[in-house]
Amino acid sequence: MVVLALLGVLACGDKDSGLLAGEPSSYGHASACLGHDSDDFTELSGDYREYTVTGEVIADGVFLDPPHPINACYDMKRALLIRDADGVTWTLGYAQEFIDIAVGDRAVDVTAPLDVSAGRPIELTFIHLADSISNGFILRDDAGLIAAQEYGVDGSALRYDEVPVAADFDVQGGAILLSNDFGCGFLNYNEQDFYADDALSLSTGEAGTLTVAGVAMTATNWLDVDMIGSGGICSAIGDYRIWSVWR
Repeated sequence: MVVLALLGVLACGDKDSGLLAGEPSSYGHASACLGHDSDDFTELSGDYREYTVTGEVIADGVFLDPPHPINACYDMKRALLIRDADGVTWTLGYAQEFIDIAVGDRAVDVTAPLDVSAGRPIELTFIHLADSISNGFILRDDAGLIAAQEYGVDGSALRYDEVPVAADFDVQGGAILLSNDFGCGFLNYNEQDFYADDALSLSTGEAGTLTVAGVAMTATNWLDVDMIGSGGICSAIGDYRIWSVWR
């Protein structure tokens, strides 16, 4: 993944910031895509594109490319298949990778299966920003939240215009934990603050338990990094906010 390779390069940079310099001990990547099998479906237009799919679960298993991807399905590991009331089969592709810097820079697939079963009613909200690669999804059944995940680059898909992610939970950028000086600017690694029945702050690469509407879920801050500066290598570095909440 591009972001993982970029961070490997940045780890060799100058660390004379005078602040809490260094890299996190671990970090990760979480991505998703959406597609379908309808030849008659009209794609949405505009920068902000929100798709709502209501139907029943067909299966959750190994990823196969959908006939008509809505956004790029690159290196997805698993896929949730949903059949809607019109008989259209929708594919939610998803992947999660983890790097433990102490044991090397190799990304390990840690994609967690979804807590779903065939035939169960389900609702998916999938958002992507057409002018970037940012995307995110929220998945619910009649028992509540199943999962939510975001890959945000230079902005947020699920927190677009700073609107909270959902009525029962939210995710915001938190305190700066590490800051590296690259001459042209400072690269900051941040906590992410999760809010639901309780509150949870996680550093990059850290996971913890968050209670959402009475249900214990696993929240993960895969990566939260931003660059304050411009010019040189700083111009090539985006802001990343990548997280998941999983039942």
